[in-house]
Amino acid sequence: MCEFSLVIVICKQLRIGAYEPDCLFIAKWLVFRYCGRLYCRRCVKSECFVYLVSGVQMNTFFKPALSLLLELNLGDTGIERRLHPLITFLTRHRAALRKYIYPECFATLMNYLWSYILQDLEEEAIKLRDSKKPVTSKAQMLLQALSHLMEFVHDKGGGVPLHILTPTCEYLLALLDVMTRSTDQLITIFNKLSAPVSPFPLPLNYSTLLHFPCAGHPFTHFCAQFLKASKGSIQHPKLCKARSEDLFHYATHIMS
Repeated sequence: MCEFSLVIVICKQLRIGAYEPDCLFIAKWLVFRYCGRLYCRRCVKSECFVYLVSGVQMNTFFKPALSLLLELNLGDTGIERRLHPLITFLTRHRAALRKYIYPECFATLMNYLWSYILQDLEEEAIKLRDSKKPVTSKAQMLLQALSHLMEFVHDKGGGVPLHILTPTCEYLLALLDVMTRSTDQLITIFNKLSAPVSPFPLPLNYSTLLHFPCAGHPFTHFCAQFLKASKGSIQHPKLCKARSEDLFHYATHIMS
């Protein structure tokens, strides 16, 4: 069978048009791999596309296995032992893929794999949110699982960078944070958030001016917290304004 015939067959199997430029390039790349021919670095993009399928296939096993391992009643078993089968599965696949594909493709694959893992963890958290039974212990277990899987995906700096991992976890951490708090703590937080905010919030530029007179002062730690709050690191606007106002009154009291 000639190469062009193989291209047509592959396009039909993938249900794509044989004359679409990107799809045709991918099909030709598959033919070159099938025929054992060398290919150039231009095939990196195509290889990334092909190996993303591996991420989907890995998740088809990971998702039900994660749900099963989290549901098992194993007593006080640590999260490392509980997730050991999953970590072993992911480690073996990661080692094989790292060995045989381009580094650029491997990085893309790990990013997609992390998005699948995070989505699976969020679905488990939503199940806990909708449950009518006490879920504090399970929420803590899910937090431990998140930390353990983040450590695996980060791979001591060789995997997904922390500046990509950390922001993607905010929604899941917010869900689990509510589930791990007691009812009294939740009521206190609600009262603080629903309290009226001062009509004269502290200007953001004042926090910068406040920092310089306090340099070297024992109050420097407070200034760091104040700057952090004023820069909007707390996502909820009411909480951010309330925190800034409380810190300002506390600063005025201490420095007077």
